[in-house]
Amino acid sequence: RDTGLTNPAVVSEAKWTKKHVFVKFATTVGGLSSATPISIKSLNFNIMKNAKLDDQLGTAEPEDINNQQFAVEGDFELNYDAETYKNFVMGGSQRAMEIDFINSDNLIGVSSAPTLKFIMPKVHFNPFSPTYDLDKITQQKISFKASRDVPNTQDIISTCQLINDVTTY
Repeated sequence: RDTGLTNPAVVSEAKWTKKHVFVKFATTVGGLSSATPISIKSLNFNIMKNAKLDDQLGTAEPEDINNQQFAVEGDFELNYDAETYKNFVMGGSQRAMEIDFINSDNLIGVSSAPTLKFIMPKVHFNPFSPTYDLDKITQQKISFKASRDVPNTQDIISTCQLINDVTTY
């Protein structure tokens, strides 16, 4: 019987805050590198695998786990100071979208920052819902759903890049 006490190692972790989140749009994926991040108030970003257990009689364990339709969707809020995003929704526009989580406060080595980047080549915009509350700044909430870019053979998420201090997995 081992009665020795062990102390867990204390690991300092980088904090991620709102200043580390960036969202960009462009007409094509190639235009995202020069696009300016937009000023958003909030972001919901969901990657849904939609896995389903394939249960069988006679066992408590599933026989298999099957993936159903993969979906990437979400919404963002921003001040309603222009009709740009309203026009995306009303006109049925599609855009390339990039969501970056970049913590430039904590460098890895000399110049790399912890980063998680998602690039979606084709995003559709859905219901546009502005808020017209009295005595408040008018805001708008835009929903989006990513889809596969078939003509350019790009997946729903064409790029998912992780930069951290782990060298191998």
